[in-house]
Amino acid sequence: MVKNIFSSVVRYIKYVFKGVIDSQVEKGKIERDEFTPKIKVGIEERKQLLEKFIISHVSKGWRINSQTEHSVTLEYGKKPNHILHFLLCFPTLGLWLIVWIIMGMSMTIKRKTWIVDEYGYIRQFVA
Repeated sequence: MVKNIFSSVVRYIKYVFKGVIDSQVEKGKIERDEFTPKIKVGIEERKQLLEKFIISHVSKGWRINSQTEHSVTLEYGKKPNHILHFLLCFPTLGLWLIVWIIMGMSMTIKRKTWIVDEYGYIRQFVA
């Protein structure tokens, strides 16, 4: 009985402070492990957390590269249209080559992988 009450109180505290802690973690001000209790979550809850994370990033312009049950790889950015730049080099007598080189170096695709661990925390995967 006491164990159930204690676990309910811990879940309530986790629910109340989750938004505040998540915003502080995203800003890089705190580490998640400092303040959050270690409570394992179920498989369905992990899937739901990952879905919410994906939806929030896709709305910011990220694209899904690959996805598994508990991880996702998202990408952001785009490559230049090399055929168009090649064709623009002819009428400009090669002057467009400077623009093409600058755009080729600055436009890249960034890929990041995130995983949901057994405690429900979404962490960036670093290989």
